[in-house]
Amino acid sequence: MKIRSDFVTNSSSSSFVVMNIESKTLSNILKKFADELSGGYISVEVNGEELVLSTEDYVESPEKVLDIVPAIAKLFCYEVYIPDSYEDEEEEAEAKEEFEEILEEEEVYPIVAKEIIENREAIEKDLKVFSGEFSDYSYGGDSDALYYRDSYDEEYLNEILEKIAAENHCTIDEIDDDMFIDYVGRFIGEDKVSVDYSRELGEINSSRTFRLNNFW
Repeated sequence: MKIRSDFVTNSSSSSFVVMNIESKTLSNILKKFADELSGGYISVEVNGEELVLSTEDYVESPEKVLDIVPAIAKLFCYEVYIPDSYEDEEEEAEAKEEFEEILEEEEVYPIVAKEIIENREAIEKDLKVFSGEFSDYSYGGDSDALYYRDSYDEEYLNEILEKIAAENHCTIDEIDDDMFIDYVGRFIGEDKVSVDYSRELGEINSSRTFRLNNFW
């Protein structure tokens, strides 16, 4: 099963997530709603046990791709109520009330999200394979991480500094904040989280990188 959320743009950011999942419970849920979802902003194709879901949406943040079931549910309804995931009882009660109001509209997307969350334990239990990749591209007002050296791993930061030094005819030690900001400000920041899980291997591997991207 593949779930993909393509680019969604505004003045300062674009996001997408691609998930490859093998879960019989999740497949059965989405098969049940396949006809109702057809023709909408989410399309579902079912072929035996295989299911392909394509959608355009915004994913909350890179870390959320690691929380597999809520991430999938939020592709259908961002405001989905997820029990025991709030900072306090008041916040949880408010989230639950807001989601119940959404459900009253009887649209298919929040109903699907609700069923996914209600079956979270079963989905996680029969999840055999999962690979996910989230990328968030930011620029303008949403690009704060772009300007902090701590956003980059050491090896990649050194590559950036070497280019800045060559451009300014100076040593790496002579690079000041203005030089760094001027250089990275020409790019878009790409914040990417990748995760791979295999029940057979019994391990989950994840990584996070921040890179400069010049796909203007």
